[in-house]
Amino acid sequence: MAIFSILGIPTRSGINYKILIYGLTGDCPAIKLAIKHVNHQGYWCCWFCYIRGVHIHHKRQYYFKKELALRSAAEYALYSHEAEETKTNIYGHLGVSPLSVIIDVPLPRCLVIDYMHVSLLRHTRTVIQYIYGNFLKPKQREELDELFRNQPFPHIFNRKMRPVKEFSYCKATELRNMLLYGLLPLIRLFLPIECAAHRELYVTAMRLFHGPRTIGNDTETVANELMAMYYKHHTLFYENIQNFVLHLHSHFMDQYRLHGSLSNLGTFGQESLIGHFANNRNGTRNLGQLIINNYNVDFTIVNQLHHHLSDVPVKSNGLFDSHDALINNFLLKTHDDLCFCDNANQCIRIYRRYRIDAMIYHSLIYHRRGSSKSYFVQY
Repeated sequence: MAIFSILGIPTRSGINYKILIYGLTGDCPAIKLAIKHVNHQGYWCCWFCYIRGVHIHHKRQYYFKKELALRSAAEYALYSHEAEETKTNIYGHLGVSPLSVIIDVPLPRCLVIDYMHVSLLRHTRTVIQYIYGNFLKPKQREELDELFRNQPFPHIFNRKMRPVKEFSYCKATELRNMLLYGLLPLIRLFLPIECAAHRELYVTAMRLFHGPRTIGNDTETVANELMAMYYKHHTLFYENIQNFVLHLHSHFMDQYRLHGSLSNLGTFGQESLIGHFANNRNGTRNLGQLIINNYNVDFTIVNQLHHHLSDVPVKSNGLFDSHDALINNFLLKTHDDLCFCDNANQCIRIYRRYRIDAMIYHSLIYHRRGSSKSYFVQY
């Protein structure tokens, strides 16, 4: 890889492609091995700052700090070489990373936090299970599980949500749908007002980090303020789960500025590609479409796709598939208020489907839609 990074990749046509290695991402154990750092259960385990952590109840805890001492690229290289020479742990460094000679962006700026593992599979699942076991009564747990299980989603979502009691089999995409869309509307009635408001801080911050600059250049700043408030008061509602993955959320603002929104930083695309090459059964053979779907699901919701497949004839947008349904009393009354004709059945036309930019949306009276709710997420 180092040779390719220096010499590039020559082709028969004479063009030489230069490779620029941008960074490294993955879960915490993988990054620990790649950069020769202590693991996420040790002291000084953060790759971005000097936070030592405390050992309480047989666990390493990282409590909120307003001011963080960040690791510079020069300090990172210096302590890594000292640790390599002395064979000791120096502020978490255990040696020089073999990737330091091939990555074009210096450590630790090249490290990209994988929010799929940090925020979804670890922190979100841990907090929801804590609420489920400590705040809810058995009957409330059953009610909440049914709400999660039966929550309809638009057809562009490949997965819905699982009940909390089935979290052992829960996928990251299901947790993402729960965190960004389904959690607050369904769980807030079961929680005390203060706890529900505290959960809303995290969800709102993650939605800002996950999408485009919704409120302009202040998007990551506002999200970081919400996340800091959530982190600061975390001990008021949860005990002994102030772990390393919670601390990593303190660095999401820098990640947003350096690398972009979280929807572009997860390892959903890479893991789907690995699954595709491993067993060749991943639901699609169009790898480009697979990457776009996994990386930009939130952008897709905000900004509908504006492309047409080359092998599909382009049709105009609009309503189609008319339906001869009987007009109910509400429509009849609305017609009488707006129109002076005496034939409502001819005046009002009902359609079951609608085409927008080559995507078909189904009405609720379209029976072949299955469980899809194309127009909205219904709570």
